[in-house]
Amino acid sequence: MSRKQPEVHKKRLLKALKKHRGLIVVSCKEVGITRQTYYKYYTTDPLFKEAVDEINETQGDHVEDQLFNLIDSGNPAAIMFYLRYKGRNRGYANTIDITATEPIQIRYIQPNAGDKGEV
Repeated sequence: MSRKQPEVHKKRLLKALKKHRGLIVVSCKEVGITRQTYYKYYTTDPLFKEAVDEINETQGDHVEDQLFNLIDSGNPAAIMFYLRYKGRNRGYANTIDITATEPIQIRYIQPNAGDKGEV
């Protein structure tokens, strides 16, 4: 392989990554290289890595824009998804964050077999 070949592959790969929305396998197949070659370029060439990261950021912006379009149209699932991740500080979460200053002991109490959950 000539010294110019990796640079040609990188340029073609960046074009394919834009076309295929950052999908690595599809882009590699189009260019005719392996994923291992892609990752070698990504880990050894800072300029290539920066260009790939920018493509991924742009794709993330696109997806976020689509999410906001769904939110604007009143889509309940999109609204809850957003609140679950961006509204945690307002209490919209499926989990509870607990910070303890001292060690705590947690016990699980098995309900009685006949207990129907009544208090």
